[in-house]
Amino acid sequence: MVAEITEVMLPEGGTHLSRLDAAMVDWRAQRIPLVSLEAMLNEPLPTIGQRVRCAVMYGSNPDIALPYYAVLLSGVPRSEEVNMHSFSEEASSEGGFWRLSAEMGGRRVGVPDIRWLESQIDEMRMRFDRDSTTALNETLNETL
Repeated sequence: MVAEITEVMLPEGGTHLSRLDAAMVDWRAQRIPLVSLEAMLNEPLPTIGQRVRCAVMYGSNPDIALPYYAVLLSGVPRSEEVNMHSFSEEASSEGGFWRLSAEMGGRRVGVPDIRWLESQIDEMRMRFDRDSTTALNETLNETL
């Protein structure tokens, strides 16, 4: 599921990460959407600079054109072992975002619904593409 943990450069002019917006970043000669889980949950964004660490993920839904996407990382990522007995399907107040919870190191952590997350990111990507095309057309019309 994780393709790579890496650093990417944010686009000039601000981060543009919000509940409904992804930043498009360059990764291995491709443009991929970068999202913040904190922003998607209306939580404060961690302080970030121009270069950010992210987890580049393989898209898992064959029905959408999202081969890769990136999730902003805060802190130092680490691997944790979780076995199937650690999971529970407790309902969450976050709507569709959290699918399961798991017991890890004596604390309960949320496990996001990856399909729901990917559909939200794909909508952000399509909106970004539409907005970019509209802006390009307006610029071309002004120069003609």
